Amino acid sequence: MCLGVRSTETIPVIFVTGEDPVTTGLGASLNRPSGNVTGVVFFASGHLGTKRMELLCEMVPKAAIIAVLMDPKFATELPAIEGAGRALGRQILVLNAVSERELDAAFSQMVQAGAVLVGGGPFFTGQSQRLVRLSARHAIPAIYDARDHVEAGGLMSYATSITGAYRQARASTLGTFSRAQSRQTCRSCSQPSSNW
Repeated sequence: MCLGVRSTETIPVIFVTGEDPVTTGLGASLNRPSGNVTGVVFFASGHLGTKRMELLCEMVPKAAIIAVLMDPKFATELPAIEGAGRALGRQILVLNAVSERELDAAFSQMVQAGAVLVGGGPFFTGQSQRLVRLSARHAIPAIYDARDHVEAGGLMSYATSITGAYRQARASTLGTFSRAQSRQTCRSCSQPSSNW
């Protein structure tokens, strides 16, 4: 269990995470995190990668080969993406890149691919404009893991809204403290008073 959660049983703990809160120790289950812990989960991996593959195949139905461009340090969803692509009858070409030069080389290797699914990670997020330019230069439709790429001119993305997750956490925080304030006020109202 996480240090912040272990250190208190009375102070509300509100989290925002892209990881599974159960496996990271933030809570016992997604439905009922436990005790004083609640939060917002924006699934940054896993199921979203497979959905991206499905959407890309719908968008480019004649693409027999789908390139998957990944930063190997952030490739946890790769097996699920490959499985989804194969289940949809596509051949998968996995390409890794961790530098600008490797991005250029990867796009040069996509000549037979009919589309590309671009994975996530800080490097790719920082390279939004370059990725969009390379996709346009090579005339290859792409789906991305973040809205940033679409805002830079990319075709489409499918992802959770990180901004929305933090807004939801803020609302949860305000609600939690508002309820705590109400309970405190009610407790003080129920105390007998000698001041009549």
